[in-house]
Amino acid sequence: LFKYCLKQSSIDNVDKKIDTLSKEFKNLVEKIAELTGAIKNEKDEEE
Repeated sequence: LFKYCLKQSSIDNVDKKIDTLSKEFKNLVEKIAELTGAIKNEKDEEE
């Protein structure tokens, strides 16, 4: 039973890490989208 609890808690920790990572990844994607959007806007203005 103790081993099972230990496994369960480590799985929970992994889930939390994945959740945190996915949030950070979403933030990165949004920042990249903003950057590419800004670059597109600058190109449009030049034409």
